[in-house]
Amino acid sequence: MIDRRSVIKGLLGVILTGLFAATYGFFIEPALRLRVKRWRIKREGWAAVPLRIAVISDLHAGAPTVPLSRVQQVVRRTNALQADVIVLLGDFTASHPFVGARFRLTRLPIPSPN
Repeated sequence: MIDRRSVIKGLLGVILTGLFAATYGFFIEPALRLRVKRWRIKREGWAAVPLRIAVISDLHAGAPTVPLSRVQQVVRRTNALQADVIVLLGDFTASHPFVGARFRLTRLPIPSPN
């Protein structure tokens, strides 16, 4: 039998879980350290020079959760990997209603190979 106390406990559990998830998503996750994962993929018959590919996704850039300084940190870290190709997969800007500042995207010149 369901009584009022059980319903209140269930609702309280759902509310606390939601608050924890929102807090983690907006404040903790964006501040975590950058992670670089490396994979070595071998393909039979690939006779070309090895190709280094860097992939960036899900930046969700926009203050206050992911400020411009964080985006600059991601760019510096990616450039330090000296990849042959950098692939941007999407979700560049934050789309939640709590964005305090959006960044203007600018097109940078592509450097010529050395």
